[in-house]
Amino acid sequence: MSKPTRLEPIAEIATMRENEAAQRLATSSAQLAAKEREVEQLRGYLAEYRQRAFNESTDSTRLQNTRAFLARLSDAVAFHEAELQKAVDRHRTELERWRDSHQRAQALDKYIERSCFGCSCFCCSCFDCCSFDCSCWAVCASMIFT
Repeated sequence: MSKPTRLEPIAEIATMRENEAAQRLATSSAQLAAKEREVEQLRGYLAEYRQRAFNESTDSTRLQNTRAFLARLSDAVAFHEAELQKAVDRHRTELERWRDSHQRAQALDKYIERSCFGCSCFCCSCFDCCSFDCSCWAVCASMIFT
């Protein structure tokens, strides 16, 4: 079994992992967008109720109730902002995981592609190690720099 043939199942697994990471990233992105909308809506409610409380002249009991309501609403906004930050952090983590899996899959695919040329020099896997005098250098260089 040739080297590229042996590596193809590994490359397929890497591609599957990349696809799974992409799905998790898409889910994370949707959750992040939902959290952002939720926080914006709560901020809007808070601003609206603050404006109403400022514009209305009421008795002390009603004013006290309004302040208590605004405090609870402010607490809810703060809680959801913290949840939003957690969602942002999760999204960054998923993005990094996807990038890593994407790079692994691409590297394996490129290595297999290079190996298919039958090159036995080091320039296919690490052009820094090559003496640049092998016959396949032009082919390898075109793949490395594209």
